[in-house]
Amino acid sequence: CFRGLKVMNAQRLGAVGVIIYSDPMDDGYSVGEVYPDGPWRSESSVQRGSAIFLSLCAGDPSRADPRYGDGEDGGVSAVQRICGYEQEELIPSIPAVPMSYGDVTPLLRSLNDDLSTSPPPSFVGHLVGISYNIGPSNHQLRIVTNH
Repeated sequence: CFRGLKVMNAQRLGAVGVIIYSDPMDDGYSVGEVYPDGPWRSESSVQRGSAIFLSLCAGDPSRADPRYGDGEDGGVSAVQRICGYEQEELIPSIPAVPMSYGDVTPLLRSLNDDLSTSPPPSFVGHLVGISYNIGPSNHQLRIVTNH
């Protein structure tokens, strides 16, 4: 699933932030040799790229296209005319923090407690020593961003 969809859905469901990592089940030692011995993601590799809501409107949400006029036209922005959304609706309002699966493993391990619930099988990945869980936890995570 594209990271922009993950962030968009988390935001819609009330999340205050998202940590994104590539599980080795999808892109790591579970599918083959990892870099530098193979093409798959190593435990220190971090996924990079955009988290904008491309499923709503592809491309740069701040663009102005001369075919649609520049800037505002009768109170409607060029992005609104092109996409049907305002620029602010296409950019996440919550932080999305990419991490490697090596760095996220201790974090996920620490979040396991008696309140969490076993997820459906399709949600379970291949991190060693992790009990994949969903739902509430007694723990809180603090995400600090500098931008």
